[in-house]
Amino acid sequence: MTHVSAIAVPTKEDQPETSAGLSRPVVLIWAAVILAVSALANSADAISPPSQPDIATGLASVGVFQFLGWYAVFRLLTASDRSRPARWTDVMACLLLCTIVLLPSHRSTWIAATGLAGCLIIRSQADRNLRSAGIVLAALSVQAFWGPILFGLLSFPILNVETEVVAAILNITGVGATWHQNIVTVPGGHAILILSGCSSFHNISLGLLIWLTLSRLRGQSWTPRRIFTGLVIAACVVICNSARLYMMALSAEQFTYWHDGPGASIFAVGVSLLVLILSLIATRGEATLA
Repeated sequence: MTHVSAIAVPTKEDQPETSAGLSRPVVLIWAAVILAVSALANSADAISPPSQPDIATGLASVGVFQFLGWYAVFRLLTASDRSRPARWTDVMACLLLCTIVLLPSHRSTWIAATGLAGCLIIRSQADRNLRSAGIVLAALSVQAFWGPILFGLLSFPILNVETEVVAAILNITGVGATWHQNIVTVPGGHAILILSGCSSFHNISLGLLIWLTLSRLRGQSWTPRRIFTGLVIAACVVICNSARLYMMALSAEQFTYWHDGPGASIFAVGVSLLVLILSLIATRGEATLA
């Protein structure tokens, strides 16, 4: 009687499509390093000449929190499970995204960063640290690139609403004002034109970047309470910006102080600190990420 042994032959699906000796987090970390270096190099090229007084404000507010965002990305990537091998598809995807950075446009870096963020969020359901790194990287991309594009498409109705709000506050406080589209005029003939640089939109994207970065660094995931916290932070930014526009609308002297003078730096640093403090308070508690 002949005995036949059954031998299980692994199918193509059972065989892990791994790269030679590389873990998935290591591949992703190297891709993130290339994107970070490219993004920071582009930011350095875009810095205004030192003679302009607002360079310190820009570095102290937006730049600092962009560094914090990149720190969170790398901190979460290095905290992920390195025992998971990298697939060849991971390697090829990262190579493709890093190749996009070579295109002669500053936008290419953030397009590649968005692609990497999407890969981290969609394909890292088993590793919440990787997914959190993707969320922070997506927030960085929105704050630096996609947010301004979206604002460009919606700027007209947004500026009209902000103008109407400022005019309403002036009327409620007894100053009196009329408005047309994005122009506010007070008695005496003083008028301000509210342009995109004065909108709350840009500060909201920065505020949400700070909040997301701190919450993910502290190992917190989405909950209704934390989403509500993000909305509260955005509302605080809108209130602060409306107060600044209100002061600018009072007189030519106030406009110069809050738009071109020390008030501009006070506002930028003050709003950033406010968002930072609110985010630190809101993200207190035990970590929920693995």
